[in-house]
Amino acid sequence: MPYLSIETNVALTEAQQKALVESASRFIVEKLKKPQSYTMISYSGAKRFLFSGNEEPAAFVELRAINLPVNNCGELSSEICALIEKHCRIKPDRIFINFSDVPANLWGYNKTTFG
Repeated sequence: MPYLSIETNVALTEAQQKALVESASRFIVEKLKKPQSYTMISYSGAKRFLFSGNEEPAAFVELRAINLPVNNCGELSSEICALIEKHCRIKPDRIFINFSDVPANLWGYNKTTFG
């Protein structure tokens, strides 16, 4: 049920993509205390981004989850930025993150919802 989507204009090799999504998945499982079996991570690179008037490396990240710890989004932001910086070499001031706490009844899975 946690979904972390990473969109960027930085192209990564297959090995780098694998390392990023695996690190991101471990991070989400640890920080949100959610089962690995429900955690989804996506990476989409080499997109065309214009951010702050230029096309320097940038990323847009979305984290959606049921019972997202909204009081910890500042800490999550810092740690997600560090993860993206490490794997994609994008400066934190070039990363936007959108956090969404999704009600369980609005999250579908396996022909039903979680709520």
